[in-house]
Amino acid sequence: QVGASIGLVTYATKDIWNYTAYSFAVNEIYAEHNNYIMLHLDERSSDNYDPFDSRWNKVKILEEAIDPGDGWARHLDWVVWMDADAVVLDMDLRIEEVVAPYPEAHLLVSAEHAGSSTLINSGVVIAKNTAWCRDFLREWWTFKSRSLYSDQEQFDLLYKARFAELGLAEKVVILPPDAINSDPPAMT
Repeated sequence: QVGASIGLVTYATKDIWNYTAYSFAVNEIYAEHNNYIMLHLDERSSDNYDPFDSRWNKVKILEEAIDPGDGWARHLDWVVWMDADAVVLDMDLRIEEVVAPYPEAHLLVSAEHAGSSTLINSGVVIAKNTAWCRDFLREWWTFKSRSLYSDQEQFDLLYKARFAELGLAEKVVILPPDAINSDPPAMT
């Protein structure tokens, strides 16, 4: 994956702009340092796909980013979703190095920390620009009920229900909790 093209994307609603200005600034520096593209979305520049739970918007934003017809990242190899409150602490973290050991992977996420009720932490999601990944994101979006489950809970339901059928053992990599997220609390 050396030489892979990478895009980062995040989304913030107006009620959290007061602190996302800091994460956006830091993450923009990270993107520039590593020659990545960075896109900051908000309610004015993007659809609010799920107005009841904006955490869900990441799934649709990623799916549309890698749309081969008009996705902003259609020419990139990988798109990295970062929650608006996520801040890169290691400017030398290279997404290419994170994905390189997993050539068959289409989606990489970190496991949730011990004691969590969900399998993954979807604060950072690394999505490969493939038809399979678009289909998986579409299924994640529609699998059960966005009103009953958080994005992480619905991921778990999909992952467990369709594990063998979708070949998730190779295509979805659940990294250790601290691979692309910090051990809580991050400030320590």
